Amino acid sequence: MPLYGSRNPPPLQSQTVSRTPWLFLVLSSTAILISYADRANLATCILPMAQDLEWSLSSQGVVLSAFFAGYALTGLLGGYLADRFGGSRVLQAGIILWSVCTFLTPAFAKAGLGAMVLDRVLLGMGEGVAFPAIHAMIPQRVPGPSRSLAVSLITGASYLGAVIAFALSPFLIEEAGWPSVFYFFGALPVLWFPVWWAWGEERSEALEGKEAESEEKAKCGEGHPLSNPSSSNSQRIDLTPSSAPSTAAFPTSSAPPEGLTWAQARFLLARKEVWAILVAQYTQAWGIYGLLSWLPSYYSKTFDIDVTQLAAFTLAPYLLQTLVGIASGYLADSLIAAGWSIKRVRQLLQTAGTVLPALFLLLATTTHNTSSDSASSLLFSFLYVTIGAGLSAFTLGGVSCSHLDICPRNAGLVFAAGNTLATVGGLVSVPIAGLVLEKCGSFDAVFALFAAHYVVGAALYAAWIGDKDILQEL
Repeated sequence: MPLYGSRNPPPLQSQTVSRTPWLFLVLSSTAILISYADRANLATCILPMAQDLEWSLSSQGVVLSAFFAGYALTGLLGGYLADRFGGSRVLQAGIILWSVCTFLTPAFAKAGLGAMVLDRVLLGMGEGVAFPAIHAMIPQRVPGPSRSLAVSLITGASYLGAVIAFALSPFLIEEAGWPSVFYFFGALPVLWFPVWWAWGEERSEALEGKEAESEEKAKCGEGHPLSNPSSSNSQRIDLTPSSAPSTAAFPTSSAPPEGLTWAQARFLLARKEVWAILVAQYTQAWGIYGLLSWLPSYYSKTFDIDVTQLAAFTLAPYLLQTLVGIASGYLADSLIAAGWSIKRVRQLLQTAGTVLPALFLLLATTTHNTSSDSASSLLFSFLYVTIGAGLSAFTLGGVSCSHLDICPRNAGLVFAAGNTLATVGGLVSVPIAGLVLEKCGSFDAVFALFAAHYVVGAALYAAWIGDKDILQEL
């Protein structure tokens, strides 16, 4: 029995597609890599900037958090516009805005604290549309059996972008001063745009037209690539395992994007499948944004690690997340190809990406409380925290794909809603963790708080998530 449970299954689609999906994945991943590098470079630059511009600690906190305010403002808007007018235009507009803001950061910083905050808010607004725009394009440009891997590759690029920013920024600061960091990263899209215009945007739009034409011909039993192996569309490759089920098993959307009506929006907000995504994104943000934001302070306060040595401890989680995230997408697609239901795969990987990190966080608290050997204590705490943070990337094969399963035609907007709540989770978790740390004097209660959110989110997601296109019930 097919996994897709609708009364009206989607039109037949080819399991062999042109090379366009790979170009789309590479270029989209590069865009996300640049966005996260532009986001993360301030974390290193803030130290020399604060010295030169005489910013207090509270002022530094305002500057660092301003990005998230802008990011939260445009997530839903970006998803709506991408579903309505196409993700390519929205993505390009976002890249232009955040790149200009990155390049002009030194000028805004020297103009005053208010100007710097405005610059970071605008940068956040530009980056806020990137993921929704890309996720709105995935259902039209990536075949169903490869979407989990596509999501993991694109999201994995975000971790890699942070790693590159943390690695290159100190070198650029030492060689040419902190303004050079923003000039370098702000100029990178100059190399990206010509490639996107030449191969990403044009060929993707051509693919959408070919898919629509292919579906029309399939209704007459002719012209479909599966029924006509000698199709004139050359250079075709198979993106899925040979044992993969038909793409009819996946909710799909080869039609042009469209905006939601109010009736559809109300219907979605009343569905537990949508709330599974929203709750999961919010709760896991406590363990992702919250933990990684406080990680330098954890090592510094608990083990007296010098600031100059922190990079060795804080880069490791991002590197492991990159590897685990890509493996998660491949594993998800392989399990589905082996006959597992989409819902079961999402539940498994989401549970692994939340419950396991919660367990490792709790293990980290017990290690530094019971070990008398400070070196051993540091080693095991580092391993537990790094492994736990890295395993959280298993969610890329879970909730990070669910919007493509339950609402492919409006995937950008549903993703944006979840991503916005994740940003809210980050905004809330960081200051609350600080208050808990101030009250308790150690990170035990902070890590326990993060772990509790992980577990609650995992339970609700597993209970509520689905794998069918819910809008077809209207």
